[in-house]
Amino acid sequence: IVVQQLLDAAEELTPWRAYCADCPANLTGQHFGCVGTINYPISIRAERWLLDQLPDHEHPLVFMLLQRAIREMGYTGESAVVLRQQKSIFLQSESPLDCDLNGVLVNGNQVFEMLFMSGHVQPTHGALLLQFFGGISPDLDAGEMMQLADPPSAAWMDEHIPFRLATSRADDASVAALKSFFKALYSAYRLGVPLLLDV
Repeated sequence: IVVQQLLDAAEELTPWRAYCADCPANLTGQHFGCVGTINYPISIRAERWLLDQLPDHEHPLVFMLLQRAIREMGYTGESAVVLRQQKSIFLQSESPLDCDLNGVLVNGNQVFEMLFMSGHVQPTHGALLLQFFGGISPDLDAGEMMQLADPPSAAWMDEHIPFRLATSRADDASVAALKSFFKALYSAYRLGVPLLLDV
């Protein structure tokens, strides 16, 4: 890859920079702040962190939704196996980590398939992922759950169902990038637009 060719290609975006200033999808406050990356390999610590976010019987409604999604969407983890087989390229751990959610076994391959291997994330799917992985509260009341299907406005979301995953100095680079991913997912959801993925 010739760096100058990449720079020349990027110049095509220059006329669009001015639109970034007031764009509600601009999360970084910089030009094209609606675009982010998750560098690989994704660390073992980050894979464990993702699994630790999943709801269990202490959050019965979201736990039921998670089980239903795994069953009905067929999240077996098979599509992530190819990534795992390329040792230390995409995922640091050579075998998937797992967790036992009150008898429901979920592994890292299923999690990566759910998040990244199912195409662009549409708003309804994004709302579920945010609940599954702690981006928003897993303990919404019935009225708030109903509103998630069609929230009145972005301002209503900010007031009633805020984003919950704060960054921490203890985060490694992969965990920090995943939290940024969920922040972008929240932003896309509250704007009613899909989060586009290039995996």
